[in-house]
Amino acid sequence: MLDESLNPWVIEINLSPACAERADWLSKMLDDSHVDLLTHIENKILVTFGSDHWGPEFKEKLRVARN
Repeated sequence: MLDESLNPWVIEINLSPACAERADWLSKMLDDSHVDLLTHIENKILVTFGSDHWGPEFKEKLRVARN
């Protein structure tokens, strides 16, 4: 998790997360959860600071990732 200053904080450490693809539905669920997490980070943290605070390298990486 990232705080308002973009400092990372570990919430939980799972020594055995069992993210192996055991079934098609599980693969889809894991893929969807990763996309949801990244969307949440983008919407709740990056947008809060506004693009005025983003450096040119970050803006380019974000542009490439969106395409």
